[in-house]
Amino acid sequence: MALVKNKYMIMLLSKEQKRHCKERLRLAAVWIFEKQKMSFIMQLNSENTDQPIGSSPNGSKPPVVGSMVILGDCVEVMKGFEDNQFDLAIVDPPYGIGMGNGAGETRGKLGRKKKDLYTPKAWDIKPPDKEYFEQLFRVSKNQIIWGGNYFTNHLPVSRGWIYWRKIMGGNYSDGELAWTSFDKILKEYTQRSEQGLHRFHPTQKPIKLYNFSFKYAGAIEGMKILDTHLGSGSSRIAADKAGLDFTGIEIDKEYFDLSEKRFKQYKSQLRIEGW
Repeated sequence: MALVKNKYMIMLLSKEQKRHCKERLRLAAVWIFEKQKMSFIMQLNSENTDQPIGSSPNGSKPPVVGSMVILGDCVEVMKGFEDNQFDLAIVDPPYGIGMGNGAGETRGKLGRKKKDLYTPKAWDIKPPDKEYFEQLFRVSKNQIIWGGNYFTNHLPVSRGWIYWRKIMGGNYSDGELAWTSFDKILKEYTQRSEQGLHRFHPTQKPIKLYNFSFKYAGAIEGMKILDTHLGSGSSRIAADKAGLDFTGIEIDKEYFDLSEKRFKQYKSQLRIEGW
């Protein structure tokens, strides 16, 4: 019995050793793969001379960026900012056409009145006043202002406009216009307005539309971005994807909380995917 017991113990020890060896080999393979992947990424970055959005110029170290949101009145908050504190302000202020009260309805056979989907609010009763635009131009070097066609009395002449073609059809607007401070030709972006469960704001704009807008502005990693009307938070997510230093302001507590929840869900998904 003693001899059999000893042989059995030797067999167990041998299996345990094999298991440890396999695990160590697996970890070594993972380490080598990750090292080669990082080396490859660094090589690509060093060879990239086009400097697309999200890259640091001249091979410099990536700047420290953040994502900060503020609950409050945007005009009062901007009064606390320095002159030209932000490289770009990308904003979507109220147009003064009553969208906050639930104007319009959704598309499709199951179309519903927007007032039945969103809490009626009075934020779109009138457009921003002169003081808003004075503060906006003071604190930012360049601007992209959605709904610029509603604010021509406050904006200088510019040939740099962005046209968002929404592919809605019917009695819906074919698109929206953004005034910009850039001396560039007008550019068009095409994408249908977002619908469904991910939409909680009546004038919610797609994340990809903001990606396009940042590229139009020539934004590069580390630039300071301001959004005075955060709303659904699409601009914040797009800025984070591009490595931009973002500050957003929202006066409505419900929208503020929902956009914060959306941003946290986006960041959680990145962690799940290993980014």
